[in-house]
Amino acid sequence: MTKRILAIALLLALVLALPLQAQAALVFEDGARGTWTQLSGDKMKARFTVTNDSSCDTIRAFELYVYATDVWGERIYGEKTIYYWTTKKNVGPGKSVYSDYVTIPDRSDVDKLHVGVKRYVYDDGTVIEHNDWDVDYSNWTVTWN
Repeated sequence: MTKRILAIALLLALVLALPLQAQAALVFEDGARGTWTQLSGDKMKARFTVTNDSSCDTIRAFELYVYATDVWGERIYGEKTIYYWTTKKNVGPGKSVYSDYVTIPDRSDVDKLHVGVKRYVYDDGTVIEHNDWDVDYSNWTVTWN
């Protein structure tokens, strides 16, 4: 019986210790910036600020997903089309960086860009990856001056 209690206590200690890093996340904070530029051929390029909300872990690369909707809120490229790209930049604890640019077609149809963090990797090699249906999207209304 004592071995069983010891084993359960050890397992519980391990389970409680694991989420410490998993709780940290790469996020779009309120007021996160998105910037975009018109390109020729009815294309655009866009990038977004992301923040490492960890207090102690550096993220060395991340992958973002993006899709666009028109003025009616309908996805421009179909329900399953997602554009994605990896940015290899160190994001220290509590710091923010711009992602690399992604090129998006059909600029004249785009009303909103919806962007989510698919996965990221810490300095120690730990990878945090969200299932496609669990990606939390933030959105930006695209305006041209």
